[in-house]
Amino acid sequence: RVDALPPVRSAADIRSRLSDARDEAFPIYRNMTLHTLVLDGPTGRLDVWCCGRSAAHGPPVYQWELLPSSPFFGFAERLPARARAASAEPRAAVTAYAV
Repeated sequence: RVDALPPVRSAADIRSRLSDARDEAFPIYRNMTLHTLVLDGPTGRLDVWCCGRSAAHGPPVYQWELLPSSPFFGFAERLPARARAASAEPRAAVTAYAV
């Protein structure tokens, strides 16, 4: 089913794709899906949906900022300058999983 759909262009497209249940024989999102995770590389944000909620039907249940430069992470000032610069480089990847 995924191969039959147009290519994804955004994080919203990925959330929609991971929530797709149109194919009754082989749905991507099922009633037994434990959780769906979307990691946005450029922002370093990890969004998690669980508990019967699909990614396309509302905000994430959990959300974490994973980049060392985020205030939540809190130890960017202890990293060497080279590591801080590397973490600030733009990233063009969004990784998504549905389990």
